[in-house]
Amino acid sequence: MADRDDRQQDEVYAAERDVDWGAFNDATDNLGELEDVWEWTYKLMRSAKFARRYPRTHNNLGRRKMVAERQTPYSSSVYVRGRVIDKKGLYGTASGLIIRPKARGGCANANEMDLSRWARQKWIVIHELAHVVDHNENGVPWHIWHQGHGWQFCRIYLTLVNLAFGYEAEKALRASFKAHGVKYMQPKTERTARHPRELSDEWTV
Repeated sequence: MADRDDRQQDEVYAAERDVDWGAFNDATDNLGELEDVWEWTYKLMRSAKFARRYPRTHNNLGRRKMVAERQTPYSSSVYVRGRVIDKKGLYGTASGLIIRPKARGGCANANEMDLSRWARQKWIVIHELAHVVDHNENGVPWHIWHQGHGWQFCRIYLTLVNLAFGYEAEKALRASFKAHGVKYMQPKTERTARHPRELSDEWTV
């Protein structure tokens, strides 16, 4: 039943482009350096509201107290990695969300975000964080009932926009989703679902 076409991707991109992000709490601010992205993202993930809503992501990535560390490996890539500090005050095993530079655009998985300079705008970081949350809470999205930009991701995206920028920003994105035919609600019947698995109560949104 796998479906790798990610059928809503283009619609989601079109919908978010039509939102006036500049009207909401500095949503268009560019965080600039990777350390700044890391700090801002972790502040959100450590919040009580985030922890209650997305416990797996919070426990996997945001629960422990971490510090940002700039590393320059032998390759030319530079990234920020969270590292756990043990009782002796020494750096322990690398953990947490990895943020790497990217030439163009942005992408994310369960524990990594790759962001170009342009993609370090706060609202784009939230888009990528929604992918991180979806991976952690719901598993890797590659089935017909759970796609990369499926309704599960879109619902998480709306919630994170509310947490980061407020209700009016969420309302604007939701209205744009509706205008572009983006599904962001769980189907209620087998007739409206693409697969019975979508009706399960297992989803975290």
